[in-house]
Amino acid sequence: MNKKKVLIWGGIGVGTALIIIGLIIVLICCGGNDNKKEKKIETTSVETTTEIEMDTEETTEEQTTEEQTTENKPSVNAYPTEKNLEYREMLKEQIFEVDYDSYKEAYLHMINLYYSAYRYSEVDCSLVDYDGDDIPELFFDVNSGITMYTYKDSKVYKLIDDWGYGAGGNHGYDFIPGKKIIRNYNTDYAGVIMYETYISVELNGEKVVNNQKVLKQTFFDDVNNNGVPDDGENLGEDYVHYYLDDKEITAEKYAEEVVEGAFENLASEEGMYSVTEILEKPELVKVSDAGCRETYLKIIEEFEQWLELEYGDVSTSYALIDFDGDDTLDLVCQIGDCTINFYTYKDGKVYQLMDQWGWGAGGNHGYEYIPGENIYRNEDSNGGDHITSYRTLNDNNELELLYYIRVEWGEYKKDGLNRYYKGTEDGEVEITKDEYYDLVKKGNFRIIKGWFTREEIEGCLK
Repeated sequence: MNKKKVLIWGGIGVGTALIIIGLIIVLICCGGNDNKKEKKIETTSVETTTEIEMDTEETTEEQTTEEQTTENKPSVNAYPTEKNLEYREMLKEQIFEVDYDSYKEAYLHMINLYYSAYRYSEVDCSLVDYDGDDIPELFFDVNSGITMYTYKDSKVYKLIDDWGYGAGGNHGYDFIPGKKIIRNYNTDYAGVIMYETYISVELNGEKVVNNQKVLKQTFFDDVNNNGVPDDGENLGEDYVHYYLDDKEITAEKYAEEVVEGAFENLASEEGMYSVTEILEKPELVKVSDAGCRETYLKIIEEFEQWLELEYGDVSTSYALIDFDGDDTLDLVCQIGDCTINFYTYKDGKVYQLMDQWGWGAGGNHGYEYIPGENIYRNEDSNGGDHITSYRTLNDNNELELLYYIRVEWGEYKKDGLNRYYKGTEDGEVEITKDEYYDLVKKGNFRIIKGWFTREEIEGCLK
């Protein structure tokens, strides 16, 4: 089932397309290897005319501890390596001279920088339409701190620099898509003082201009005029006062200054993706090799024709992924929800790595990979044991079995003693529990399955 197939497209027909039966999974461009492009990034500091003060405390690397982690989201500062810290220093700059003519390539480069700095699972990001032009903005949320970039003339500019939220009464940031406006709610003294700040951030040449207005309501009788509630001062709505940029105004004027509109949360869970997921958005798919594009389009066309002839109306989905970390994306085709074909492109040829590999039945958990690291695993439960196999793409462009590990659950043998094994093409040997867990490969594995329709994947390739 996992033998290599070389497909050289020329005189190929429906018969050969039979081999091509499952197609492609989605897009991870340049997933995480920042050395592929030999482009040197020059960074330049840029001055901002106004700094927004956020009610948060800075946390140093040393202050961050394992206690900050949660079950589902580890601390972004947990055990950073020297290389992680080096990339974090790079991300402190305000202008990135990436020298790409396309925002897609530029944003992919920034995503890879974040991957190198924080590791995939610890960064959420999205593409947002902040300013209403044809180029989306790239938005990151790292440990409840937001950063937003825009692209212009082969450079990436930092519009928002790690604005914190979620502590000290800061509710986060909303925006109206396309309107260049951000709203922030913040409170002090358990809601006795309430802030409503409107911020507009934009480029003026290469300078980031940050304009804002701050509306404030206070709900106490400020007898001594020190701006904070003190013991003995009355609290409540009977003592409300309204301010615009610290100048007291009427309630009517306050209402006029409130910006109305369809605000959306910049960091809403519905709009956020892990770094690997954002790489798979159609807006960012980049296939640079013309031969690869033409070949994959041919595969898709003949694959769809064959399915229609054999099965009629069958659902398909496709993906482009960075499995092996080279400069060319790999193609995955999925039939229905649980059968895939997997292809890689090398030196003008397509190699079929998976041919109608099924999953989802009989305990088969599916096929997972670490983007760009040339490793995939499959977990399969069968009766009283659980098998995890690891494969890699070898020099002959075959998926080669590195090894598998197997555990026999003692409860099925009635003695309660688990037994552990390691297997290769040469056979299987029993190992200890510690040896078993030493062989479990760590990393951010993700499932191989289809995301795009045929129309979407063809749009990425044309």
